[in-house]
Amino acid sequence: FTNISHELRTPLTLILLPLESIMKDMKESALYPKLETMHHNARELLSLVNHLLDFRKLEMGGEKLNPVMGNMAEFAADIVSSFQDAAQKKGVNLTFECGIPGPVMAFDKSQMSKIMNNLLSNAMKFTPAGGYVSMELSQVSEDGRDMLRIDVSDTGTGIPRSDLAHIFDRFYQSDNASMYTGSGIGLSLVKQYAEMHGGRVDVSSEVGKGTVFSVRIPMDLKVSDGPESSSARTDVPSRDNAAESSAAGSGMPVVMIVDDNRDFLSYMVSELSGHFNVVPASGGESCLEKLHKVQPDVLVSDVMMPGMDGFELTRRVKTDIETSHIPVILLTARTSDDIRLEGYETGADAYLTKPFQMDIL
Repeated sequence: FTNISHELRTPLTLILLPLESIMKDMKESALYPKLETMHHNARELLSLVNHLLDFRKLEMGGEKLNPVMGNMAEFAADIVSSFQDAAQKKGVNLTFECGIPGPVMAFDKSQMSKIMNNLLSNAMKFTPAGGYVSMELSQVSEDGRDMLRIDVSDTGTGIPRSDLAHIFDRFYQSDNASMYTGSGIGLSLVKQYAEMHGGRVDVSSEVGKGTVFSVRIPMDLKVSDGPESSSARTDVPSRDNAAESSAAGSGMPVVMIVDDNRDFLSYMVSELSGHFNVVPASGGESCLEKLHKVQPDVLVSDVMMPGMDGFELTRRVKTDIETSHIPVILLTARTSDDIRLEGYETGADAYLTKPFQMDIL
């Protein structure tokens, strides 16, 4: 189940990347609104795949809480701001309020991001033009413990009373068209992530008037000191500059792309060839055969490949004195911290998660 979900990310990458490239060139075209619809729904499909992977990870007990210190007001404001464009286009008034002065506290950033994104996404989906969506942070006390309260409110279609008791059930879908569910996974994840923080989530709603989701999490969580913390780093020491390129005559730096998917390789070659001399390799073994002859300026490799995977390839590149200077960027559909940590430990210089934006690469 998990492997198939991961496999969906590569074809999604090959839908999103060319589509984003086309959209850049056709902003003034009459086709642009249709391309926007395609792009929006491809992103929705990606979101669903991510939900499936999160759900499976939780089900197998593979997800651990990794609290780190952070300013919750700044964190929440950033997430709300990422919805402003969509709100403007839809004609929805989106606001953010924080009634606490700079709440610095420990929380799992990945899980909290998913909680807020899910709730805001649902609120936006079910609020018509001219309506209001808001996120408000406040501090409450429960059983003598300080709790952060996150209220996501909307003036949308609302949820029928008969459905409120089941709203957080996994895979629950209502017969009501106005119901706050798509796959029945998103709100289930919100509930589980809130509970992993030692908190809870409640909902109140009135059909035709709107809905309020209230998440409460304790403000006194301890910071994780496990190995996961070290994987949160985003930078690694820079490698020696590989200025000596075997393709110096072309006047362009050399990039070697390693992936077992033929369509992905051909697309990457066509997209990057205007800026680089691109050398494709269909797997880890093929890459090693070409590496000493080509001596690329940068190596970009998929992680999940048959035979030699991206980790083993990186390990071999970084332990060979003739190739250890070459920066390695790993592309992966697997986003968990332990996978990223394994990549960094083998010597990878950077990570990009599929699907990624070509501009970022």
